[in-house]
Amino acid sequence: MNNSRFGRRDLLRAGTLLTVGSVLNSTAALGDACNSGVTVRDRLWLSAHYAGSHNEGAGLPAPSRITPVEAAYYMSLPNIVMVVYDGKPKLPFDQYAIPFRAVRQVVWSVVGGGGATDGSERDAALKLAQENSNFIGVQMDNFFHRKDNGKGEFYAALSLSELEQMHKRLQSGPKKLDL
Repeated sequence: MNNSRFGRRDLLRAGTLLTVGSVLNSTAALGDACNSGVTVRDRLWLSAHYAGSHNEGAGLPAPSRITPVEAAYYMSLPNIVMVVYDGKPKLPFDQYAIPFRAVRQVVWSVVGGGGATDGSERDAALKLAQENSNFIGVQMDNFFHRKDNGKGEFYAALSLSELEQMHKRLQSGPKKLDL
């Protein structure tokens, strides 16, 4: 691959290879899959942001308009990890999340890109997970981050008491959710 011409397909292929490599690293996951009839592909996940989130500053040759669900379909991936990035999608998430009903499993971030999080976004993500049967959990993306442009100490996105509260919320309600 020539770094000056890194296209969308190259990006999607690289992401798929990284995901496959991660799955193949886990012999337990493969052993479970062989014994349960689950395929490797069933365990693959697309890590996604809203369409066009990396149009600026990522060196893409053209703007991207592909949505997370379209990308998962294009790559034949059954599962999506949706990461809120740069404040998008905006609240409320309900309308944006409707196309995600077409995929097998969804995990939605409660800590987004760059460690961004707030109570209303966490509440909205947990509400989505409780209201949609294929939403199985939440993710904390960039949980540890630097607040001063990449220099200095790392900070946690949530305090210990906020983590304890999140754990309780994941284990209560009509269905238990994974982190």
